[in-house]
Amino acid sequence: MARHQSHFTFSTFLAIGYAVGGVLAFRIHPEFALLASVVVVVAGLLPNVDNGPGAGPAKEFIGFIAALAPLLIIENFPGLKAGGIARISLVVICSYLLARIIFSRIVFKFTSHRGMIHSIPAALICFELVYILFWDLLWRDRLYVATAALVGFLGHLFLDATTNIEITGAEGKKPPVMKLFGKTWTETTILYSTALVLGWFVARDIYPQLSLYGGIRY
Repeated sequence: MARHQSHFTFSTFLAIGYAVGGVLAFRIHPEFALLASVVVVVAGLLPNVDNGPGAGPAKEFIGFIAALAPLLIIENFPGLKAGGIARISLVVICSYLLARIIFSRIVFKFTSHRGMIHSIPAALICFELVYILFWDLLWRDRLYVATAALVGFLGHLFLDATTNIEITGAEGKKPPVMKLFGKTWTETTILYSTALVLGWFVARDIYPQLSLYGGIRY
């Protein structure tokens, strides 16, 4: 298992390569390339959230959610801005408390070390969430940023897989990393159900002719 510092270093180099490649090969705007590089790093650290509440990645992830949530809430509910600094401050404080107390407890309760988060379906879910999150970008830029999440997440799994080999077997069998299923059928059901639901919203955005009920609008 690679250490947190190794994942951060690997994700940073991967992010630089992804951003430079996007600008030179696909003519991506530097602003979106910079955004994608940040997404690569964040997604590259995300699988280590299941290390427990005392671990560095878990604290960083919860802090990231606490910082991002107020922006999403205010953006989707513009009326909150009408209340001025007082109302915005309440949104920020409530978002922080929800992330630190409620969301963190949910994550730590329903995840286990190298459980369902360390899987390929989880990487796909990460891609779908980022695609839905940046709804106001043009389709091409949106896909580029979402793919950055997939690259960062899979990069983490790949690095773990290359350090998961035990020649002597003295430490016992290590849990798999590049897997398609969770440790239990419950985890597996949650993984694939979430991926299918989010995938439906992504598909509807890419193919607007899809109706709400799965048919085609003529």
